[in-house]
Amino acid sequence: MQTAVETYNRYRSPEATAVLLQARPASLEVLFTGSLCHTCGCRDYLEDLVVFLEEQGVRATVESIAPGRQGLVVTYLLL
Repeated sequence: MQTAVETYNRYRSPEATAVLLQARPASLEVLFTGSLCHTCGCRDYLEDLVVFLEEQGVRATVESIAPGRQGLVVTYLLL
């Protein structure tokens, strides 16, 4: 999963930078920072991580999005 986050950052940073906060058996919690937090296409950036996870053989979907102190905290449900 960390590999998917690193690949994501290679292609999306600095507009969107992801940091894996927590990996659980059924979910991931990721902090997103960057200008994406202020755009109308914000959700597209968050769903892009799902694509990179799928390339690593991990099926996931966005479960929740919450504002954090530094950006957006997104919980991904692992399928």
